[in-house]
Amino acid sequence: MEQAEETGMRKRLKGGGIEEFKVADRDQFERSEDQTKFFTTGERQTIILEMVNSLRAVEGDELEKIKFAEGQQIGEQ
Repeated sequence: MEQAEETGMRKRLKGGGIEEFKVADRDQFERSEDQTKFFTTGERQTIILEMVNSLRAVEGDELEKIKFAEGQQIGEQ
């Protein structure tokens, strides 16, 4: 849920309309009573993709013969 908020994901409100998701206001959004259905498959994929794209190397990170610079993005854009 925090990642959805950080990415500015927009969700449908119970009373109609669409608004940026905020964890503190989660009860105002459709399907908020069921955590297994709250995010659609597509929304889950978007959250995971954003998490992968935000991965950054720390000093000394290597993958086989690839050496990453500190702060370098690890996931593909």
